[in-house]
Order: sequence, then structure tokens, then C-alpha cells
Amino acid sequence: ITTFKLWNQQKLRLAVIIDCADRMVIAWKLQARLTALDVCELLREALFQRFAQQTHQAKGLEFLTDNGPEFIADQLQQFVTRLGLIACHTPCRSPQSNGLVESFFGSFKRDYLSHQPLETLADALKLIPTWITHYNQVAPHSALAMSSPATFYQRSLTKSQTKTT
Repeated sequence: ITTFKLWNQQKLRLAVIIDCADRMVIAWKLQARLTALDVCELLREALFQRFAQQTHQAKGLEFLTDNGPEFIADQLQQFVTRLGLIACHTPCRSPQSNGLVESFFGSFKRDYLSHQPLETLADALKLIPTWITHYNQVAPHSALAMSSPATFYQRSLTKSQTKTT
């Protein structure tokens, strides 16, 4: 979760779930306030986006978060357990251990937000989805051999299907 201000000084919080394998933002939520319940909904959306109706395939995956109050809340911890995921938390005062998300937020603020500051909530709700789509579909990543997350993901699906046939 990151926080930023609109021109009218209203604070907004952006939460994302990123797949560590392909760096894709698979789910996100933008609100003035985020709760553990919002993170539960976000996680449910992410699993559906990645696995569709086969969410049982996610069992055993790690769900890495920092130690923010939304993430350590009992409600979210119980939800993660019910889904069969493994809850993992970064060590306190160790932002580098959640570097993938921290890097995304740095890029998001540098490459998108700083180039077109948002005046209103309506602007944010209009532009942020296009920015995230651009990030997923176009933005090259050095960790992905300069492929975009979507291209890398499609290649991994093709390799996986080739191996099973």
C-alpha cells in the first residue's frame, strides 16, 4: 500500500498485489482508506484473475506483505489460512525485503504520477487503471529480460503448455 495526495490535498491509498514471477499487477484497489477487509477482497480478486475458477491451485503459495495494520489483522490472516496460502511478513523496519512492491511504487510515482499529477478523485479513477495497464502491457523490466510483465507471463504459459503436450 502506498499513499499519495491529489492536488486538492485529498489523500488516496493504492494497494496492489503483484505476482513475483512475472512482476504483473494482478489486482489493485484505490480508496481514501483501506482495511483488512479491502485486502481480503483484493486477494480474492487476484486469485480469480490468476487462476479463474481453479483457485485451489493457489494452495501453498506465499502471500508476502509488510507489517501494516491491514496485513497483520486477524481477519486477513484467517482469510489467507482458509485459502490455503502461506502468510509471510517482511521483518520489521526492513523495506528492502518487500522490494518488489516498493520498486513498483517507486516506478509508479516516478513514471506515471509525477508526469501527470492528479487533481481529483475522478482523475485518479480514470488514469490509474490506464497506468497500471501500461505498466503490465508495455513497461520493460530488467528482471524479465526487458519484457513487459504481460509478455513474460504469456511466454511462461506457452512454455508450460509445450511441456504438458
